[in-house]
Amino acid sequence: MLELNRRRRTRRWLLAPVGILILLAVAYALAAPRVVSVSPAPEDSQVEALSPVRITFNRPMSRPSVESRLATVPSIAGSYSWEAQTLVFTPESGWPSGETIQVSLTAGFQSRLFLPGLTGMSWQFGVSQVRVAYLLRQDGRSVLVAQPLTGEPAVPLLPPEIEVTEFALAADGQLATFERQAGGPTYLSIRQRTGDEPQRLYQCPTESRCSGLAISPSGGQVAWELRPMTPASSGALVEGEPSVWAWLAGGQDGSSEQAASVPSHSPHWLGQDSLAVYDPGQQALVVLTPSGQQPWPALASIDNSLGEQAAWTPDGRFVVFPEVVLLSDEDAQSGFDFYSHLYRVELGSGLRTDLSSQAAGLVEDASPAFSPDGLWLAFARKFLDAEAWTLGRQLWLMRADGGAPQQLTEAAEVNHAQLAWSPDGRRLAFVRFDPSHPEQLGSVWVYTLETSQLNLMSEGAFGPQWMP
Repeated sequence: MLELNRRRRTRRWLLAPVGILILLAVAYALAAPRVVSVSPAPEDSQVEALSPVRITFNRPMSRPSVESRLATVPSIAGSYSWEAQTLVFTPESGWPSGETIQVSLTAGFQSRLFLPGLTGMSWQFGVSQVRVAYLLRQDGRSVLVAQPLTGEPAVPLLPPEIEVTEFALAADGQLATFERQAGGPTYLSIRQRTGDEPQRLYQCPTESRCSGLAISPSGGQVAWELRPMTPASSGALVEGEPSVWAWLAGGQDGSSEQAASVPSHSPHWLGQDSLAVYDPGQQALVVLTPSGQQPWPALASIDNSLGEQAAWTPDGRFVVFPEVVLLSDEDAQSGFDFYSHLYRVELGSGLRTDLSSQAAGLVEDASPAFSPDGLWLAFARKFLDAEAWTLGRQLWLMRADGGAPQQLTEAAEVNHAQLAWSPDGRRLAFVRFDPSHPEQLGSVWVYTLETSQLNLMSEGAFGPQWMP
């Protein structure tokens, strides 16, 4: 009997460490850090170039231990940020078009309690081809399509029953549209991605026109013009004075509000904190700050008598716009009594620089557009002197300080307008149209700066923008 008891005690002593190990293993399994979700989804083949990588963990993490163990093939420069327990890696210049990206997180990352993750993970996704989105007229309707640069045909981005009158794309892929279905009202809608269900933000009032759609660079803020339409004595509808309205994500009640006083138009977001509009009453560009007040208070104003298209640098420090200069009788030798130059103004100081002053002779410059890095300015130019005069404006490029101007196209009978830079700054999309027949639709083209290659995307199209 004593021997039996001794054996039982010995067995308990031998089993005790095993039990402790089991309990520790269970405790570790419950407390250990692990990945609960990733995006882009594994094997997704249509990831947009600027889509971030997101890795969500089951508990708070030691952030340096995670960031140091994340890698991509090919290696891409980018920045790290955190949203609670989710690591967000944002590529600096976007994922390479058409490539397969391998993402790996090696074992050894730690929670805030210093518990390690013993197993790593890896997955891959495919980046969509570089695509240009534009509006295409089909059967009397405008449809939103996207077309790659590799020769494939354009494909619709939204269901066929939706007509889109304007659209705007944010860098993170958010899509804002003015859209309607047959016989229905026009809605301002926003989608996180083109395939998502729309969130309707605003219904354009009857007997009015909504236009001038602008979305903030990081998404979440939308502005537009509202133009009332009133019947004239002839019965035709006449546009009234426009006002600028805005919608802010996370607003108090999710409703739209009037951002600028009447008259105002041409909204443009300068990041998340300010909105630029044109005030024809003051003949000035006015910078507003989002506020509970209506209209929003003005931060600054810049004299601009013409009110034509303006281009802001990505950091919002400078703005470029055309201004008309009248010639004296003695100078009007060419048959023209004016010229238009592009002027750059620094927002903080008001310093004004004539960027077109290096042109040879009288010119008419318009349609400025800054490159994504702010170092280059694309624009349209025509010469006004008799020897170099052309019917249309040609596509030109110069440094942001006005230096090194160079002509890119030579199509004398057409205008180049609606210029849009690709996110990597390597290409320009634009519209060509016949200025002698402005009622006719133009065509969308793409110019590649490295090769000087010019490609026609589509006839009967307008409003090109690059898919992010």
